Amino acid sequence: VGGRNTVLVDALSRRIPLVSDRPTIIFGADVTHPHPGEDSSPSIAA
Repeated sequence: VGGRNTVLVDALSRRIPLVSDRPTIIFGADVTHPHPGEDSSPSIAA
């Protein structure tokens, strides 16, 4: 699909608290909008 996988090194050493005792996936998202009145650029979600 062309995505990117990332492993947090601190999570491997258990310095980041666990979310669950089961395998867990966490997604992040961001949306960028053009300036008000800008009609030539779309909003982009990633």
